[in-house]
Order: sequence, then C-alpha cells, then structure tokens
Amino acid sequence: MNGSYNWKMMTLTAGIDNVLNQPYYMPLGGILTSDIKTGRMPMPGMGRSFNVSLAATF
Repeated sequence: MNGSYNWKMMTLTAGIDNVLNQPYYMPLGGILTSDIKTGRMPMPGMGRSFNVSLAATF
C-alpha cells in the first residue's frame, strides 16, 4: 500500500509493505545456513515495514 502527496517542489511518499504481516517464503530467496539444523530451509520474506520518502525538485 503506497501513497504520495505533491506540494510545490516537494513530494512526500509513504508506504507499508506486507500490511497484514503475513509470513511467506521468497520464491528465489535461497536458504538460511543457520536453519539447516532445524530443517527449515527456505528463506522467509520480510515482515511488515513502513517507508517514508521526501524528495525535492529544483
């Protein structure tokens, strides 16, 4: 989920990745060498993250 707001020469962009914080495995993520002993081989995807960006044009 992303959104942005333009004001004069500034752009504010905000977003949330994995809004519901659902566990998933990256399809091409490789394996975690620390989890080989536990038997969980696929690398889990990122959890919920909040992103904010402010850009200026001149």
